[in-house]
Amino acid sequence: MSDQNWLQSRQFPFSVQCTINIPETYHIPSIALISTNRAETFKFNLVNHIPFLCYGEASTIGHAFLFGAKDFIRYPFDEDELKARISRLLFVNREIEFPEYAVSLHGNTLYGPAGAIELNDDEVCILKILEVSENHRIHKRIIKEHIHPELQPNSRSIDMMISRLRHKLKVISDQNKPLQIKTIYGFGYQID
Repeated sequence: MSDQNWLQSRQFPFSVQCTINIPETYHIPSIALISTNRAETFKFNLVNHIPFLCYGEASTIGHAFLFGAKDFIRYPFDEDELKARISRLLFVNREIEFPEYAVSLHGNTLYGPAGAIELNDDEVCILKILEVSENHRIHKRIIKEHIHPELQPNSRSIDMMISRLRHKLKVISDQNKPLQIKTIYGFGYQID
């Protein structure tokens, strides 16, 4: 059974786009799933605009990320792992808005009344976790588990990421009504 037939025969909570040729006028799907061998044939400037997940043998993982893949899965697929990885990428690539503050996130670019600024993947993930959390409040442990589960409990890495994100929010926000991340001492963070 071909990869595309296998994918189309399953019931996934998302649509799967198996791409072979990507023309210059390509309309970007939510996530593209392509083999590492196919990713190698695309031009670097084109794949940078398409969020995609690569698959192949474990030995090709380094190449997949070199070509611009957002994630990698070994083939043959484990159905549960494929669902989890694609669902995560759909979450990560989802655009979000904070209309009260006139701030929005598209890809890794944060736009606000005072301009635009690039975020790294960890900063994007933190902002999205805060946005979808009930009452915009989240425990620090949850952020750590989503971003770097291997961090030691006493690590200050999350605090440093939040600090850098706060600085970037300040740069693009309206100074009269800035989008801020408030620390809830002994708990975590929330949008304020």
